[in-house]
Amino acid sequence: MGIANLIASINAIESQSLVIGLDGSVRLIQLGEKALPGELVINLDLTGNKSAEQLQADVQQVSADGDIIDVTQDIDNIISAIEQGEDPTLADPELAPAAGETQGSSLGLSGTIGRDGAESQAETLFVTEAGRTLEFSRTQSLSLFELLSSNQPPIIERDNITFDFKLTQGDMTLSGGNNEKWDEVDLSASFAGSPGANVTVNDDTGRLGISDGADRAGPVDQIQYDRESGTSEKLSIKLPSPATSGSFLVSRLFADEGEGTNNHESGSWVAKLNGVVVASGEFDGEDLGRGNRGEFDIDTGGFAFDEIVFSANEYSQGLQGDKDKDSSDYFVEGIEVEASNNFAVLETTDPSNPTSLEIPQSTIFSQLDYSNNQTYQLTASSLTNSAAGVVVIENGKIVFKASPGFIGSTTIEFEITDQDNNVQHGVINVEVKETPEPATVETLTAEQVAVSEGDDLLFTVELDKVTLSETTLAFQITSSGGDILNDIDLDKLTFTNGVKYTVNADGTGQLIVPESVGEFEVYLPTNDVGDGNREISLVIAGQESSSYLADDIKTLSHTDVATDDAELIIASDQDDVLDALGGNDILIGGLGNDVLIGGDGDDIFKWLDQTQTRNEHDIVSDFELGADKIDVSEILSDDMNLNTLLGSIDIVKQNDNSLNVTLPSDGGDSVSITLKNDAVAQFDIYQSGQISGDALNNLVADIFVNIPD
Repeated sequence: MGIANLIASINAIESQSLVIGLDGSVRLIQLGEKALPGELVINLDLTGNKSAEQLQADVQQVSADGDIIDVTQDIDNIISAIEQGEDPTLADPELAPAAGETQGSSLGLSGTIGRDGAESQAETLFVTEAGRTLEFSRTQSLSLFELLSSNQPPIIERDNITFDFKLTQGDMTLSGGNNEKWDEVDLSASFAGSPGANVTVNDDTGRLGISDGADRAGPVDQIQYDRESGTSEKLSIKLPSPATSGSFLVSRLFADEGEGTNNHESGSWVAKLNGVVVASGEFDGEDLGRGNRGEFDIDTGGFAFDEIVFSANEYSQGLQGDKDKDSSDYFVEGIEVEASNNFAVLETTDPSNPTSLEIPQSTIFSQLDYSNNQTYQLTASSLTNSAAGVVVIENGKIVFKASPGFIGSTTIEFEITDQDNNVQHGVINVEVKETPEPATVETLTAEQVAVSEGDDLLFTVELDKVTLSETTLAFQITSSGGDILNDIDLDKLTFTNGVKYTVNADGTGQLIVPESVGEFEVYLPTNDVGDGNREISLVIAGQESSSYLADDIKTLSHTDVATDDAELIIASDQDDVLDALGGNDILIGGLGNDVLIGGDGDDIFKWLDQTQTRNEHDIVSDFELGADKIDVSEILSDDMNLNTLLGSIDIVKQNDNSLNVTLPSDGGDSVSITLKNDAVAQFDIYQSGQISGDALNNLVADIFVNIPD
């Protein structure tokens, strides 16, 4: 042990030196400050050192002439002799107390005596005990403390240890054949709250599935969506330490497996921390062909998670009339997660159950040196921002609990001590974020323009995110025919992906959407009571879409021959003439310059949303004011209502029999429609030219339907 080790417990500051005066007093001097003659100046090199065994010190003494003498080795020799219980003066007689003086223990002057006597020399008796770490007296310690407590204290920069958590389980290769087992995670399965489901593990390939859950409608042991119950089997993977990102690999998730086009098998995942969902996502087989292996990211936005739960969904584009029980199902082949010392967590909303982040010492110690069988333990932890919460060391883990109401950042500072009492320092950065807003409706789409009484109306709901928890959405169903009970059987509404509902007699109600759902379908069974074309409108969480219910309507293309029955006739993207003859018909204008003839009856002329640029000019040649209606709701922007429409529409009277209507479409283009009826001078009450003011308000109300208030 040298002088450096003896003073290792003194928290000296870089750019300062420790000085021992002739009277034994201790003080600090700054860089460039001179010591007095006879004083010892001790310089301890702290830069980058983590162990006391690596510390280096040099000791200099100031001579009477002001010269600097290096006495480091001399002092180390004295300390070494003391440690071994030896007389340090034997190492060098010049080091003996008062050496060379008449009263010293080393002979400097001597005399002679007669031959009848014996000559003798004084001997120093030296007794010592085992050495210990140098300690200051109380006075010296207080003086040093005062010296250190300056207005601008120097700062010691020390290296913080880093750690990484990386875990791969199963087989994460696209080619297969690299199974790393599932022995570092906890696996479990569930279905509709039943504990009977079990995880199946293929020991050769690492493939995960579920058995004894839903009745098998597809290949055995896959994670399956059950159409009968509208719910999915769930596979849970619990991690040994929190992660913040990762990816997973699945197989047997097929593209174009459902009815129609672009209708793929699909699934979803949710990431949880201590059982609370922090992030979610969806995936499908669009790019996987006939069930090839495919990798998908786990993106939580930095939120810590210690569990991933997988489930299967209805096909990506819904049932589309598919009556089979088989729907989406797949295997999980592997998972890969990671984290460093940066974590985000949700705020604490329930003081009795605070948000908790628990990081085990196995993760924190991951980058430490074990080459010489070192042992380590967590010995201290603290928060830089005490308002953020509390941090403790429990059962070999650093545990942070967020304070209720706190949003912001903090840093956990911790110490690790090895078996030799060497201390290392580290930090964990934690950001406490607000709880995300619940999922809500992004788009609501009516999948049919019109249906006949007795058929189901179908709507597709897409949420803005996969639900993080059970989510309630308000809805309302209305009919232009009046009483909704005449048109819709409210007791028999059905939904996909496990959505449930409550409804009142007036058509208002609530949808209960389960966790990990990103989209679902709504089926409205219709009654055979009303007459004529009735607009059925569905509103969910502020989003609205509508479809028409007819007594009995047939769908025709632009090339089909119409009859006097109620018909839905759809134009192409060319210039078409649609003649519906008699009946209460619905005619759909296309992208061409079409002529639409409703014939007898109360007709609806409608334009659908199109992805192509619109610049057509369509003509309704037998429009009857008060009986026929124009529906442009699908081509207007989502934020358009009656007031904004009045501010953007342009209606010009051409003559008593004809109006020209120009209005903006959602794509930024304009649609031009001429409404005419040569047999009736129905516009004679309006002045020629552009119509405005109250006249415009009244005319818009008479002509258009399905415009939000």
